[in-house]
Amino acid sequence: MTVRKRGNEWWYDFGNHKYRGPIPEARTKYEAEQAEIKIKRDVFEGKYGKQFGTMLFAKLVGDPSVVDDQFGEGTFLDWAKHNKRSWKHDQFRVRPLLRAFAGKTLGEITPGAIETLRA
Repeated sequence: MTVRKRGNEWWYDFGNHKYRGPIPEARTKYEAEQAEIKIKRDVFEGKYGKQFGTMLFAKLVGDPSVVDDQFGEGTFLDWAKHNKRSWKHDQFRVRPLLRAFAGKTLGEITPGAIETLRA
């Protein structure tokens, strides 16, 4: 198995260092190996790391079915207002992105889509 103990935490490392990270819930080597098997299964099924891409970037105009959990208008602009003096510039700059990626989740926005928008 490819689990190792580093300090007080167990870590998994496989796929030629492509997949590695801590397993904070594991207290024994057996628990770490079981967690690693689950992570390998998620990688094989294509589910590994997908939970972060489910948030909507921006809602479609006039779509009442969309909840307020949006990244562009909600999370990002709220963070910018509280942490940056240049938040008004961010508010101006995010408008084209909101129009271009309306109705898409963060997982659906690919580097290719961003390059197409830039061009």
